[in-house]
Amino acid sequence: MKKSIKFLTLIIALLMCLCLVFSACANESGNNLNPDGTDNTGDTGDDGGDEGFGGAAAAGVLVVYFSATNNTEKVAGYIAEITDGATFELVPQTPYTAEDLSYSNGNSRVSKERNDPSLQNVPLVKSTPYDWEDYGTVFVGYPIWWGSAAWPVNGFIKANDFSGKTVIPFCTSASSGIGNSDVRLKEMAGTGDWKAGKRFSASATKAEVEEWIESLDIDFGGAPSATLTYQKTGDGYTVTGDGGQAANIVIPAEHDGLPVVAIADSAFAYSKHTADISSVTIPDSVTEIAKNAFYARIDDLTTVNIGKDSKLQKIGNNAFSGCRALTSIYLPAGLNSLGDSVFNNCGSLDTIAVAAENTRYSGEGNCLIDLATGTLIRGSNQSKIPASVTKIGEAAFRYANKITELTVPVSVTCIEKYAIQNSSIEKIIYEGTGDGWEEVLKASHKYWNLGKNGVQTVCADSL
Repeated sequence: MKKSIKFLTLIIALLMCLCLVFSACANESGNNLNPDGTDNTGDTGDDGGDEGFGGAAAAGVLVVYFSATNNTEKVAGYIAEITDGATFELVPQTPYTAEDLSYSNGNSRVSKERNDPSLQNVPLVKSTPYDWEDYGTVFVGYPIWWGSAAWPVNGFIKANDFSGKTVIPFCTSASSGIGNSDVRLKEMAGTGDWKAGKRFSASATKAEVEEWIESLDIDFGGAPSATLTYQKTGDGYTVTGDGGQAANIVIPAEHDGLPVVAIADSAFAYSKHTADISSVTIPDSVTEIAKNAFYARIDDLTTVNIGKDSKLQKIGNNAFSGCRALTSIYLPAGLNSLGDSVFNNCGSLDTIAVAAENTRYSGEGNCLIDLATGTLIRGSNQSKIPASVTKIGEAAFRYANKITELTVPVSVTCIEKYAIQNSSIEKIIYEGTGDGWEEVLKASHKYWNLGKNGVQTVCADSL
């Protein structure tokens, strides 16, 4: 018996030694490239390290980064420490060498890639972490190469669905600013609630990064709000409001051992809860958001987190009406009932995403569309109206604050009242003929362009 114990102890000791050896090897795997960083291109290389994924973090924060000269990696590390997040390093299948990163050499790899966009599709060792669905907040870090995000990050952006996630870009450079690199990545992704990015220098300190993160006013802890109020309804609970002053509301999936299944009528409406609410996280267990639930949160509510596995089926009348600061919305596969004016006056919406499996609604073209009627219920500032739309619904673009041109396909036969009222739309391009547009106007409500009578209309046959 003693021999067996000694043998087992020896085996355990050997395994622990092997773990330490492999850990040491992993930590030394980078080649620490350091090309000249005085040019505006900033970081221009890869540190050649292993994948660097740090496993799931309870906070639901993932810090994704491609690092060239370890500057981006350093900032990514600070972010992970501050938010208790996991890290996921983007590693090219063919690592960049020091020669590859010689931006002053016109024949180097990065120079050739810069001049030939087809070469910028850089294959990665891995593009998606194994538990991607577990993260609600994703930081994306990269060096600036010639005014753009280093292109190895593109493979990650294109490979993943950011629906229901808050995405926060950050970059490093010697002297260049972030430019519009964050905007380009947002456009490339097409989904997610993207925040404005931040540029850091090579000498950035943890204190600088922490100050920036605090300014984001995002709850990275993900802990359920302790001051929520509930009402028992059958075999579950309905959230009826919040008795505190928290800016970031996190609704739990369970309360007192039972699922939280609904958000009550006017639970977080401004008339009932006047403290600012910046974000709300709705658990997968919620099946209904009642009427007026977040009504008239005019300038504070920017983020609503709904997961891809959400069981949400119904959203009542005016649930998010008047939330003019809301920037994106994701609707899951099981949603089959939207009340009237759910997203009325949500003029800051840039992204409208609907699960591809949803058979009642569609988010095609960054538009919320009722598939049964072909009605565009709500448009966004990035809307491209698809040919599946036959009617532009009441107040569909009211208060949209960034879109200046709206292209209307020939499939549209009528436009409902207040469709573009108080919007930034200055020009409508109709893809049909002038006569066709006249027919659309005859079938449309007389107040479809209320307050926008001077909007310019151009038809395809006059271009």
